Amino acid sequence: MIARLFSTKRSRAGAALAVGALALLAVGIPTAVTGANFTAQAQASAAIGMGQWCSTPNPTTKKNVHPLSTLPSVAGTRMIIVPVVPAGEYLATDTPAESGRLGIRVWGCGDVTNSALKVTAWRGSGAPTAGDWITAPANGSYASARLNPAGTLGTELRNLHSGSSVPGGVDPSTGVSASTSRYSWLLDSTRDRGAKSAANPACGNKSCVVAPSKTGASFSSALSLNEAAPASGAVVGNSVTYLASKYYAEGGTWPVNANGSAAAPAASPTKVASPGFANPLADTSGRLLQWVVIEWTGATPPPSVEVEVFVG
Repeated sequence: MIARLFSTKRSRAGAALAVGALALLAVGIPTAVTGANFTAQAQASAAIGMGQWCSTPNPTTKKNVHPLSTLPSVAGTRMIIVPVVPAGEYLATDTPAESGRLGIRVWGCGDVTNSALKVTAWRGSGAPTAGDWITAPANGSYASARLNPAGTLGTELRNLHSGSSVPGGVDPSTGVSASTSRYSWLLDSTRDRGAKSAANPACGNKSCVVAPSKTGASFSSALSLNEAAPASGAVVGNSVTYLASKYYAEGGTWPVNANGSAAAPAASPTKVASPGFANPLADTSGRLLQWVVIEWTGATPPPSVEVEVFVG
């Protein structure tokens, strides 16, 4: 039996579902794709019942998919911090992605509220201790792991993510701002699903301080809730893809020219490579591990909105 990968949610009232179901059967579509979930053979952008249904990935079978409704409360907001390494559990859902590139895909249907979403990624600073975890990685699975936002490492990442508690000065180990030397941007108030889907923060030279905006992106600007929306820019049906970029070079240092001088600021894709036999959690290069912080703010989390974290 093919594993169920997509769950579906009623997006609006319409013609009787039986009409759509009969139409699907009439053209020979297997009944496996006419129920409450899509299968691996169905496209995420496909619709059931002549557009009456809206599909999102099924988090019970895709561990890299995080429903906002499951995010725990942390200091007046909802947040999780996850370790991201290149593995099968971090494969993207039916979206071609640049090999090794870190990204997120935000899914949603029509049940949104006045909310904001912020997602950032950070180069590691050393292996977590046992006390840093809510759920530690087990049996080679990282997508189900959860760092404790109130732990030592979690607090460090939460402060960086906030955009208002960025450590001042230069990191002596890299010669670059403590934030700039670790930060990869994914989604905050400076990005949207349209022209700014790939916007990069300003940076004039090696001394620039690059940090997330203090607020997240509004749902009205960042999400696509129409499963029939044509592919355009970052939008694919009822999902929007945002790819990670950074200014720092491996290890958090600043890129250099051939003569050894500091290069002009240029954003580069954030990629994660296979750790081989190394422990990715101890990585400080940014090449084997990225910590991804997902934060939602609002009154009641909409049931359909999910954040899929992937490595291309």
